[in-house]
Amino acid sequence: MRENNITYIRVAVTILVVLFHALGYYTFDWPWGSTKIYECTLFDRVLNQFNMSIFVAISGYLFALHSQKVLGDTISYGITNKLFRLLIPYLFWSGCQIIVFRASLNYLSILYGCLHLWFLLMLFNIFIFAYLSRRFLLLSEPHWLIVTMIVLSLWAIIPNTPTILSINQICKYAIFFVLGIYVERFPYTFRQYAIIPIMLLSVIVVAVFTAYTRAGIFGSWLRVASCSTFIFALLQSTRNHIYSIPQWIIHSLDKNSMGIYIIHHMIIWALVQQHCIQNLLDTHLMLGPMLLFIIGLMGAWSISALILTNKYTSFLLGAKKL
Repeated sequence: MRENNITYIRVAVTILVVLFHALGYYTFDWPWGSTKIYECTLFDRVLNQFNMSIFVAISGYLFALHSQKVLGDTISYGITNKLFRLLIPYLFWSGCQIIVFRASLNYLSILYGCLHLWFLLMLFNIFIFAYLSRRFLLLSEPHWLIVTMIVLSLWAIIPNTPTILSINQICKYAIFFVLGIYVERFPYTFRQYAIIPIMLLSVIVVAVFTAYTRAGIFGSWLRVASCSTFIFALLQSTRNHIYSIPQWIIHSLDKNSMGIYIIHHMIIWALVQQHCIQNLLDTHLMLGPMLLFIIGLMGAWSISALILTNKYTSFLLGAKKL
């Protein structure tokens, strides 16, 4: 049941990532467009605080859930598996983006996390550290993991960390990987009535300190702590809830989640650079992003399914394992 409900969370977050990029045109973070909406920018930035953090926490959770296999494999075997799963897709699709969007990117971009693919590079690097310290992460007492998370929460707010090889993102997200391990190893059952208020309060705190940019280091740390609290409650809630969405949809979305994540951004980026699409987005503030979301999600889902059905191309989306 735990792994099934984790699947539901992973699928939901994948869809929210597509929504995040579908709204990107209206934010101050994207270079195109004349229509910039502050509320949309704030919503996207708050959403981004949770999306990637949840993905990383799920990776840590599953790392601990399969601890017997992790501890039984050699370190080189585990890292090589992640190389096929994460690094090879990162290198291939980064190369594709550099070629397609050569006006915005150059070949050095591949060293810094190419556009949204920084996540794959960052996660691969986190897994290297996880396998090297697997006995500590999977066998140590709970208080040592708590101490580790406190240290990592301080590491996450260090300013001006190097961007090469997504080191700055490793600093920011490593805490959530350890949090996922902690939740799986040391379960705590929340009272049903407490889960929603805890998660809602966490979202409010993150939103406030995302909007209040002058909060400084304390505000940054509070955002990390609140996001961690939200994810802790979310992952713990998987022990109490079973959802009832048609299984074939969930299974297909989950199987193609990597492909959807990789491909949807390329589709949306290609679309928003067209003048006719920009005119549509500037004129229709509701219809425009809705179409971007549907085309991005369905297009990426279809292309991913096509790639995965062929044994010679499935490795491009991390399907090949040792």
